[in-house]
Amino acid sequence: SAVMNIEKPSYRKVRDFLSRIDSAVIATDSTLAQQARNVFSKEDAYAFSREAYTGPVVLLVRPHLPQNIGSVARSMLNFGLTELRIVRPDDARWLCDDALATATGAREILENAVVYDDLRAAVADMHTVYATTARFRDTNKPEPLVPREAAEQIAASIGAGRKVGILFGSERNGLSNDEVDVAHELVCIPSNMMFGSLNLSHAVMVLAYECWLALLALSEKRAAQRARA
Repeated sequence: SAVMNIEKPSYRKVRDFLSRIDSAVIATDSTLAQQARNVFSKEDAYAFSREAYTGPVVLLVRPHLPQNIGSVARSMLNFGLTELRIVRPDDARWLCDDALATATGAREILENAVVYDDLRAAVADMHTVYATTARFRDTNKPEPLVPREAAEQIAASIGAGRKVGILFGSERNGLSNDEVDVAHELVCIPSNMMFGSLNLSHAVMVLAYECWLALLALSEKRAAQRARA
């Protein structure tokens, strides 16, 4: 994978902007959000998200279609997530025109994604791992969380400086039981029981959105505490 040059102009521009304001409130303050849009181009979005926000790592396990991987990257960047890890993709040439086309402005997430042959190696630096599942699992793990519950836990962990990952399984058959065993917690997205299957990128977007809200709430709480101090 290509390695991002953190000294490129967009990064310097990001750091200059963030040095002048409290980055934690950018997304909730409409004036600051407009300033950010005026300062940065679409191509700067990756650099801005990398510098301004810390979120969970997204791990795709055995993803099948390159275009779905690209769509995942787009969903991630919509909500400030930038770190993507891919475990044993079905297509070794997944970084192709199809993936880049569906990623739209999130190309750099794909170019900086790290590919692993082994899932345990991919999560070795994680303090907590969440596995998404669409069906009941007879495991020794706690009852599955809904995305909002998981996101609140994830935000608290990230706020305490811990690294968190979320596993998403193959479009064909999800995560195997062995893959789920790697995780500490399960997450299930409630949906229509008669038509419950979500596209991979849609599942990522649901979790990314909830994490975004939970992290913003944590930032607002801390900003209020600083103001009272």
